[in-house]
Amino acid sequence: MIFRNFCLVLLSISLLSSCKEEDKPREEESAKKKTSDPILEQQDKELSNKLEGFTGNHTRVVWAVQEKEDRADPFAVGKNNLLRGIDSRDGRGVRDLVENKGNYARPLLSVDGTVILYTDKNIERGEGSEKSYKPVIYRIGWEGGEGEKLADGYALDTWVDAATGIEWVYAADGLITSTRIALEAKRLIRFPLKEPGKVELVYDETPIGTDNLQLSRDGTRASGLFPWPHCGVFHIKDGKWKAEKKTTGCWPSIAPDNSGVSWVFDGGHRNGYMFADDGRPGWEMALNTDKAMKNAEVYHPRWSNHARFVAITGPYIKTKNESGSVIGKGGSKADVFVAKLNESATEVEAWFQLTDDKKGESYPDVWIAGGETVNLAGYGIGKDDGTPKVAEWPTVNEGLLLMWKDREALNSFQTRAGEKQETRLEGHGAARFGRFSELTLDGGWYEVAADSAWPVVKHVGNGGDFTLEAVVYPGAAAAEGNLWRGGGVGLKWEDGALLAGDKSGAKKSAKVLPSKAFHLLVTRKAGMMAVWVNGKSLALDQETNLALSEQSSSLVGGDWDAGLGRLAVYDLALTDEEIDRAAQAAAAHLSKLPPPPLRVIMRAKLVEESAMPTAEGIDPYTSSLVAYVYEVEEVLEGEFEDKQVLVKHWGMLGRKPVAGLPREVGKSYELIIEMESEHPYLQGERVMDDTEGGLELSPWIDVEPPRVVD
Repeated sequence: MIFRNFCLVLLSISLLSSCKEEDKPREEESAKKKTSDPILEQQDKELSNKLEGFTGNHTRVVWAVQEKEDRADPFAVGKNNLLRGIDSRDGRGVRDLVENKGNYARPLLSVDGTVILYTDKNIERGEGSEKSYKPVIYRIGWEGGEGEKLADGYALDTWVDAATGIEWVYAADGLITSTRIALEAKRLIRFPLKEPGKVELVYDETPIGTDNLQLSRDGTRASGLFPWPHCGVFHIKDGKWKAEKKTTGCWPSIAPDNSGVSWVFDGGHRNGYMFADDGRPGWEMALNTDKAMKNAEVYHPRWSNHARFVAITGPYIKTKNESGSVIGKGGSKADVFVAKLNESATEVEAWFQLTDDKKGESYPDVWIAGGETVNLAGYGIGKDDGTPKVAEWPTVNEGLLLMWKDREALNSFQTRAGEKQETRLEGHGAARFGRFSELTLDGGWYEVAADSAWPVVKHVGNGGDFTLEAVVYPGAAAAEGNLWRGGGVGLKWEDGALLAGDKSGAKKSAKVLPSKAFHLLVTRKAGMMAVWVNGKSLALDQETNLALSEQSSSLVGGDWDAGLGRLAVYDLALTDEEIDRAAQAAAAHLSKLPPPPLRVIMRAKLVEESAMPTAEGIDPYTSSLVAYVYEVEEVLEGEFEDKQVLVKHWGMLGRKPVAGLPREVGKSYELIIEMESEHPYLQGERVMDDTEGGLELSPWIDVEPPRVVD
């Protein structure tokens, strides 16, 4: 009995000792929370005070962070993230708002800054890199804790209707399964923050992107993607949203006041291309000018609720020639910055670095008390009476099967059935865009996406009447090559003349086509094909042979030194009056084209290179420029006075490397270049630029036709 009691005592002591050892770390952790460190507490207060001193008022910032050091998750696709924030009035500095790691994508602050919204993407991974999504929106307060489910969807913005006082949450619904990094959703919805069950459809005319959609204070404008890379502004009137593309790029944003000022982030991830709603010329604003950014790439730019302040992360610096994405690989040490703009939003006048650690931060959102009363100076939203603008092209809308105006247009139209249709093209070889945002076909061709091509294939391939029109921009060697192959119809240049044919046969024009840009229109009516050039009939009077492509595809260009724009296919033969009207519209368009730019040919030695783009590294882009710095040795043609020149070459086209690159430092090359400012269509293109010597140099573009490596 004594032995038994002795054993029980020993066992109790052992268990008690074991429990105490197990609980020791927890007790220490708890003690740390209860016992404040005066030094850390003072640092937290100092950071909070400095932040508020910078913004001038009570400030709250929230963002996502990759918890592991030296790791990056700039697109918030993993589950190893935390939700982090700072409230300048609580004196606690930067702190975690949740205890558990998870997916905290696109955190947002409510209009009054008291509520934090975030989205768990609930990613399901399929074969390869394919991802599907079941996003859920959660809400949490500044006291932290566990998020409360609010609704299904991907939260994008919050906005208060001044007329009703209702605060709305705008969200993307129906995220599309994809291998791409850029998210795309089927529709835009909204619901009251306090009544998330009352969901309203806002917009579904085109798919939408998720970064960034933001509304102006009066709710008549919103930044958006329609989807990526089509960036611009929504015009909102009487509940109807109409998309206006500004340019190609990413991360659009709009000032939270009623100035109507918006930006589109450039492909180099360094600048915002700025737009005023009142129609004045746009401008460029650098968004990486803080010394700590080292002129590197930055990301996640987003206007705060205050028109003078912007949130952004950076710098993104990848080891030169390292595989992978600059944003993905270079974001492991990206910090949160707050930028203060001047009163006209033409430049950043001051910076505040909020974090400085070895963990990749992403998706910051900033709220500043009183921001809802601040306005940028000298701007205003243009008057919009709701009357639809009459498009100058196409001049005929009835019976459209396909419509592609240029790269800067959304290229969508309404079918006979009243359905919205978008024409999407995929480049092959060295196909790219030209100075007029046209299709440049000297080194490749474009294929019409299957869903866009099917109406043409079905109607034209079955022998129906049709019209094809286009504006043609001939190059120096445009006498040979394919213009169109699809639906059993072929159009081809041969010896400067036009060949046109279908399954019944082909004919060739006796006259040579113009060497300058012109309007081309081809019809088939009751089986007979006819051609018009600049509104005048071009006879097809020579029998010939013409190889036709399979009816399942529609191809534009191929082995043809020319460009093509304003391409349309109709399910009818246009009348003489309609043909004349189309030719007049084309003539008016061609009369407004700018003159040829200054071209310089030189011999120069390469002195500094940038890392070559890779398909993985530039995703979701498919093409990229690469920047080199040369030392000028001899100017062979044109005028050039500087001793060095920064030249951007095509480094990748259609996910394929361009031949002749990378080049060798110290070796001399002949360059054919034009100023980048003469090629505005390049604004949204991805650019790899690691150069230091190019910082003070004006950029030029290599205009020698590239070729890709198969």
